[in-house]
Amino acid sequence: MFENVSNLKILSVWQGISTKASTYKDRFSHCIVYKISGRSKYETQSRLLTLEEGNILYIPKGCNYSVTSESAEETGYIAINFYADMPNTPA
Repeated sequence: MFENVSNLKILSVWQGISTKASTYKDRFSHCIVYKISGRSKYETQSRLLTLEEGNILYIPKGCNYSVTSESAEETGYIAINFYADMPNTPA
């Protein structure tokens, strides 16, 4: 999927902590999430998965998704938001 990436532009890099559920509509950019601590459930139109410490998740531009913490403690993450020409990206 990443072998034909062109025109890559990093928009932001966030390190955050989350303790709540959030829903996102029509994601404005591509994103790579690295889970620092805890466990969270990510749900898209076609997938449901659990991200644990040390896992990485790619979220494509335009995706609708929700994320819910599954840990009693706060969950930490790093999110890299970027634009790129990426043909054939999954939803």
